[in-house]
Amino acid sequence: MDRQGIMLKFLVTLILAIIIFVPACTFASKILGISTQAKNNFQDFTHSLEKLSQQPGKSITEILILDDQTAVVYFEKDKDVMQMEVDGQPPARELWIITDYRLVMHKPSACTQGKNCLCLFREPSFDLNLAQKKVFVTSSSAICNSLDFELKLANCSLGVPHNINSYTCSDGFMIERGLVSNTKAADAYYQLSRRVPFRIHNDQGTLVLQP
Repeated sequence: MDRQGIMLKFLVTLILAIIIFVPACTFASKILGISTQAKNNFQDFTHSLEKLSQQPGKSITEILILDDQTAVVYFEKDKDVMQMEVDGQPPARELWIITDYRLVMHKPSACTQGKNCLCLFREPSFDLNLAQKKVFVTSSSAICNSLDFELKLANCSLGVPHNINSYTCSDGFMIERGLVSNTKAADAYYQLSRRVPFRIHNDQGTLVLQP
């Protein structure tokens, strides 16, 4: 092969590599950037809560950023799980899915015993028990912060309803985006935006989150 042929082959190989490699890197970078942004936002959000906890009677407005299929879960101290009742609407036709069930979120080991705990659930794992109408959820990559103050969510039913009547939380609360719909247990959930603004008020030491 002459020199011109070698150069032509090299240029064709280089162009093909650019066409394949650059979009792949761009996509991976985009995904990583989103996850990093949500993680940093969760830590900043928690830090803002900690500062507000020292200012009785004060209020702030904060934005919570959630990736798809993730949730921010608050566990009350001395509680091993946070539970949420999903009250769905009956399907238009008979399907195998259930309309009403209980979501049970297991407290990660990163939470300090005897303290309230706020966690960012990522890459959740689901264990469906149809007999009990329960979905047990764990997260091996959860990020958690133990708190010396109490949190309260004014309303657990956040977002645009999809075949759903309500969410009811107990022993804490959950702010979820695409996590319930990913359980595959029922086609009933709320669709939440990636960026969710909250007005947070310090009510005598308890921080109340109002969407």
